[in-house]
Amino acid sequence: MRKYDYRKLDFSGLNFPSDSLTIRTLRTVHREWFDKGFAVGGGKEQPQFFFKPALHDHAQVILGGILYIERLLAAFAFAESAGVELPPGQVSLPDLEEELSDKYVRYGLASGPKQAAELLRSVKRQGQALAGERGR
Repeated sequence: MRKYDYRKLDFSGLNFPSDSLTIRTLRTVHREWFDKGFAVGGGKEQPQFFFKPALHDHAQVILGGILYIERLLAAFAFAESAGVELPPGQVSLPDLEEELSDKYVRYGLASGPKQAAELLRSVKRQGQALAGERGR
């Protein structure tokens, strides 16, 4: 299989499910990290969701994780469609899909597992379409 420089892949035209994620939803799911208490300095700044990276449920883990997995799924679909090597690294695609599906439901982007599976398929279809655009 041919190698591909994934730094050239342009996701700007894709519509990811996470594009619909709102601060309101994050505040609803993580009230304690957004709206419970107020402090200035001392590591207690609100919203802690953004300022306290030691938390398990914080911006880098949740938002960064969702955005990364969506793009990884699109890149894998691109690779399969374009006939190029998969992106480097050891990943379990089924595990990542399950994690993303759970997050889609938790953050209201999908009403349940079936709709989450549809969203995953949409991301993959868009990744496949990038393979066709690459030759233009």
